[in-house]
Amino acid sequence: MPARLGMLPLIAQLRALCAVGEADLIVGATTYWSDELLQAELDATRRTLYGAPLLALPQFIDGAYRYYEYAFPTALGVWVEQAAPESGFAVRSAAGVALTSGFTVNYRARRVVFAQDQAGASYTLDARFYDLYSAAASIWEQKAAFAAARLDWAGTHGLKASQEYEHCAAQAERFRQLSGVRTATFQRTDEVRE
Repeated sequence: MPARLGMLPLIAQLRALCAVGEADLIVGATTYWSDELLQAELDATRRTLYGAPLLALPQFIDGAYRYYEYAFPTALGVWVEQAAPESGFAVRSAAGVALTSGFTVNYRARRVVFAQDQAGASYTLDARFYDLYSAAASIWEQKAAFAAARLDWAGTHGLKASQEYEHCAAQAERFRQLSGVRTATFQRTDEVRE
């Protein structure tokens, strides 16, 4: 089964953090590191939020507050699966109706931007988020295990497999320290309820 479309940016980021190609190694019938395998590593860290309130970011324009931008909830981790079929990503009205148009999403800035002033209306977000660093640590640990299984050899640069193992283990530890979800809570005071 191919990787979900909303996961492709996260898979690319994970691939870069771990310095892995799509077919670096074949063990039995498993090819390391296919998109599907990287998605499985990310899915092992997945958390899902339903109905998390978006935070309105009012702008003072021409003497009045306008509501175009809404920030992702702070409880939502940094690494979010983007909207696509089967992604679980949905912006919803206060009535719980999923919106399909009239807005764009900037995932890196963690913002929903509406084309029209929303007059402070309440919106929520359903989304899946991931601990990218935990997934990276797991991959580096697997790379360390593969390196440990090989005998020492002198490559063209005089490197040995034991040095590769030490590097992979150090990278795994680095990403373990970076992993984890940190959250904060904010409450709107200007919210208009329907």
